[in-house]
Amino acid sequence: AVARLAEALPVPIVAMGGPASDPAGLFEHLAGAVAAGIRGVALGRNVWQSPDPAAYTRALRAIVHDATSAPDALALLGASGETDARFEPEAPA
Repeated sequence: AVARLAEALPVPIVAMGGPASDPAGLFEHLAGAVAAGIRGVALGRNVWQSPDPAAYTRALRAIVHDATSAPDALALLGASGETDARFEPEAPA
């Protein structure tokens, strides 16, 4: 549906953000949206609340402008040493 819409509209479609999300799931979603014709992303809290906003922005840029896969974009976060404790599983008690 998104691909047909992106093809039919005379203007680019930009994906909007939402609640704070695990980067792996979010990047997978965004890579699929870009493959379907989405031309950009507008994210706030997922970038600003990440441990390394610059690395997160580089990963998003790679998805949107270079058609980088979600795992490769996630590796860009790993290259920065970013870990996001908000989404780490809790250790058993």
